[in-house]
Amino acid sequence: MMNQSQMLSVVVDEASRDGVIDLLMTMDDISGFTLSTVNGFSREHSQYDIAEQVAGYRQLFRIDILHEAEQYQALLAGMRDLKAASSIRYWVTPVIETGKL
Repeated sequence: MMNQSQMLSVVVDEASRDGVIDLLMTMDDISGFTLSTVNGFSREHSQYDIAEQVAGYRQLFRIDILHEAEQYQALLAGMRDLKAASSIRYWVTPVIETGKL
């Protein structure tokens, strides 16, 4: 039997983080997610403040959401509706297996 689980990973700035978290907390089908602080490097420095330009990166947040394939479009639609101040970058990865040990 083929697993229909996927991992949606989104990268957001601090201004968008709480909106995405609030959205995920309202979605009953999502059992949980993981939030990590990451350093984002980009050739597009126009959005960086002075400290970020000096450091060469900006602090961002990565949110990983394990979900079923049929939930994917609702997740993206909810994030589109947030009208985030900056882009929400994302990617989807198939999940071969999940479990608890």
